[in-house]
Amino acid sequence: MDKSQIIYDKLLAYMQTDKTLEEQGSITEQETSPSHIDGYLGEVCQNIAIMERTRSNYAYRELRSNRILAPVILFIKKCMRKCLKWYIEPICNQQTEFNNAVTPAMGRLTQSVTELYQSYLRQERQENKYDEVLRNLEEVKKTQNGQMKNFSDIKASSEQKIEVLKKKLEELTVQVETLRNINVNLDEKITSIYLRSEHFASRMDSQGARMDKYSEKNDELRMDLDEIKKYFTSTRCLEQKELDIEQKIIKLSNNIDENKTALADMQKNIMHQMAFIDTSFISKLQERIERLEETQNKKFNPWDKRTTSQAGEDSILLYLLPHLKRGYSECTYLDLGANHAIELSNTYSLYVRGARGVLVEANPCLIPELQEYRSGDIILNRCIYSETDETRSFYIMSGDGLSSMDLDAVRDMIHENPELKVESVLPVKTITVQDILRQYFGNEAPTVVNIDVEGMEWAILQNWDFEHYRPAMFVVEMIPYRPTLVIGEKNEEIVNFMESVNYVEYAFTGINSIFVDKEAF
Repeated sequence: MDKSQIIYDKLLAYMQTDKTLEEQGSITEQETSPSHIDGYLGEVCQNIAIMERTRSNYAYRELRSNRILAPVILFIKKCMRKCLKWYIEPICNQQTEFNNAVTPAMGRLTQSVTELYQSYLRQERQENKYDEVLRNLEEVKKTQNGQMKNFSDIKASSEQKIEVLKKKLEELTVQVETLRNINVNLDEKITSIYLRSEHFASRMDSQGARMDKYSEKNDELRMDLDEIKKYFTSTRCLEQKELDIEQKIIKLSNNIDENKTALADMQKNIMHQMAFIDTSFISKLQERIERLEETQNKKFNPWDKRTTSQAGEDSILLYLLPHLKRGYSECTYLDLGANHAIELSNTYSLYVRGARGVLVEANPCLIPELQEYRSGDIILNRCIYSETDETRSFYIMSGDGLSSMDLDAVRDMIHENPELKVESVLPVKTITVQDILRQYFGNEAPTVVNIDVEGMEWAILQNWDFEHYRPAMFVVEMIPYRPTLVIGEKNEEIVNFMESVNYVEYAFTGINSIFVDKEAF
């Protein structure tokens, strides 16, 4: 039988045995014991000795013979060697080639089987991990279901609390309206009391004049006493009249005392009712009403320097506007960051003189005040942003005029003044400056643009379309927030940018800069 066939049959029989992969490819603990290792080393040494002995091929060694027939013997041996070489050498080469192919093939098969077994083990471990993950997911799902139930309970309780708060808010609103009505009634009562007191004072003055006349008449009566005694009847009548006058005076004094008592009771009642009203709010409200009435009733005086701005910016605007040769009713303005309707407003002085414009204020708490005192203006409860109709968080600060959408600016202000704090965070819709100009100003630019948006002035100016909209004047806040007075500090970057678009800094008030268009004046 061919040797290659024998080796092939042995390999096939070995592969078809019932041994498992662990028995074929792994080494047991018994085989790794010291005695087995010594045996393996002995076998290795024997194999090395065999390899050393058989490493030389004697098939081509020199043939020698000392016999008489040596030439014949050598010839026969050479012929036999040639014949054997012709027959055996191909077989040996074939066997060698077969062995060279079998050895790496078996190595590769062993390596492939080992890798397949390792991949099988890895897959089995992954399946175990996957099963464990599924179990964990089931547990997480159960936990989430419990949390969702708790969340539903919390949501229901929160909705109930919100409903209760809404009812309380409605009740408080009704109470506020009641207090306002009481305030109006109190003002009317105080006015009527004041008028009555004036009337009473005038009556007292007239009574005093009458008493003076009575004293003069009394002197005259004393002078004529002798004559009066002669006329006894007439004297009795006079005495009776004096008694009547004295009774009237007593009644009048009683009425005065009653009026004083009623006035004191009314004052007590007023003080009792005023205890339920914030006196500071009333005083501020009355002051604003007086200021509003004063500004509405007076005529424009160019030499009147009273201002509602923080540092007199409106006075500078009122000085510049006549040079545009247009009436106040023809002037428009865009106030970005309007804040209060009157106090600290750079556009209110223009409003009372007939100008109208658009007020943009992100703080919803200030919108009712703007709607009440600036009803002629268009009021937008929006915050300026790069996109329109998005909802952004607006941070209401404890300091007046410091609320902002810029969280970094809010943090910087709190860092500068630790007493500041964020009172609330409200969602506010956004709008772009370009949309405001297109919707409310059409193709004409506003006459005045006021920008006070706490940290976003530079971004607004950079995105302004100066080719289509060139206002005559810009009022821009130029200093960072400080809890103390800022001196010697100004945003020069804005100044350089405005000069690059042909605007000149006409004035700097220490807080705001007024930039004017060279082409407009």
